[in-house]
Amino acid sequence: MSHSVSGPGPAGGLIFDLFHTLTPAPSRVELPAHTSALLGIPRARWEQALFSETRARLTGQVREPLAILHDITDRIDAGFSDEQLTAVALERARRFEVMLTAIPAETLDSLAELRRRGWSLALLSNADAMEAAPWPRSPLAPLFHRALFSCDIGCAKPEPESYRLALDALELPAERCWFLGDGGSNELLGAREAGLCTILVSEVLEELWPERLSVRRRQADFQVRRLAELLQPGSPLG
Repeated sequence: MSHSVSGPGPAGGLIFDLFHTLTPAPSRVELPAHTSALLGIPRARWEQALFSETRARLTGQVREPLAILHDITDRIDAGFSDEQLTAVALERARRFEVMLTAIPAETLDSLAELRRRGWSLALLSNADAMEAAPWPRSPLAPLFHRALFSCDIGCAKPEPESYRLALDALELPAERCWFLGDGGSNELLGAREAGLCTILVSEVLEELWPERLSVRRRQADFQVRRLAELLQPGSPLG
């Protein structure tokens, strides 16, 4: 992770990942049971299917809750009934409702201050229609100038088109913008290839997947644990 990078200053744009970047760390909120636990699927296998094998879900080709769960589970075990998955879909919806509404006050205050300092904020999230559904009710929503979800734009990080659409939404060139995220789905590498400076936001990553931290540090120009660090003297945002 190089600290010699000179990035854009205020009045530029900040493009944020959502899950595991702006959502609360598990230790900070009581979440409904993880979907994999409800189905008795090992979490690592669930995450493999979720993040690497279900592009139709991510890009909005599949939008109904039951179809989304089939898109994931059929790659692992085709034996789940519609009745089972319908019940699990309700719990999955509750889980994401909590994740997007129980946002730490520190995160909200930091985003509000970044806006006050002149930054334009965009959200770029890999999310299916179920995961994105609570966004209008999230306290995060009013803080962003634009929000782009993969299920709505038809492409997902790290595909170049997703970053181009975010830049277009902000009406800013890449050299005036930063990308901030936990690094999942190789999003930091994709942002770099799109010409953006990158910041790894690591609090949730350190809690859930500490073994992945060293690799993702190398994919970022800077690292912060929480957004509040971006407001301090010496921050990469100036």
